[in-house]
Amino acid sequence: MFLKVQKNSPALKQFLSSLSTNDNILTPYIKLDYFICDFRNSLISFDNLSQQALTRLIQDGRVGSWIFEEWIQENTNLTRINGQKRFDFVDDEGVKYQQKMFTKNGCKLLPSDQQGIGRCFNKIDYENYLMSQWFIIIGIKMFPIVHVKIFHGKILLERYPEGVITTGKYKSFFV
Repeated sequence: MFLKVQKNSPALKQFLSSLSTNDNILTPYIKLDYFICDFRNSLISFDNLSQQALTRLIQDGRVGSWIFEEWIQENTNLTRINGQKRFDFVDDEGVKYQQKMFTKNGCKLLPSDQQGIGRCFNKIDYENYLMSQWFIIIGIKMFPIVHVKIFHGKILLERYPEGVITTGKYKSFFV
C-alpha cells in the first residue's frame, strides 16, 4: 500500500529530488510507502516560545501526533477522522489507517484503550486491531528530520506480537 503524497510539500522536496520515478510529473502526488521529511527550513512559532521548546513539544508523541495528523491530511490523499476512533484516516476507497509515533521512548502499537495506568493488554483485541488496518509510523526521534513508513497491521503483528518497538530499533525500522 502506498500513500499519495503531494509533491509540493516543502518538507519533502529534498527527499523527492533524490528519487528517480516514473510518476507523471504533471500529477500533484507521488505514491510512497516510505519517505523522509526535512523540517529544518520550516518555521514553527508560537508567541515567544523558542524553537528549542517547540521542538521538544513536537518530539513528545502526545503533542506531535496531533500536528502530524494535520500534516498528513494536508499533504496526502487521506481524510482525517475526527474523534477517538480506532483509526485516524481513511482513503478514497475506505481503507483505514492509524498513525503511531516512534519517539525517543520507542513506539507502542497498542490501541489507546490498552495504554496507561489501570489499562491492560488484551492480546485478541490487539490482534484484531492490527489486522483491520494500515499503520503510518512517524519517526520523530530525530526531529526536525522525520521518517514515515507505512505497514499493514499484519506485518507489524508478525514482527511485534507484544505491541512495542523499542527505541534501539529506530534505525533498523526505518531502513
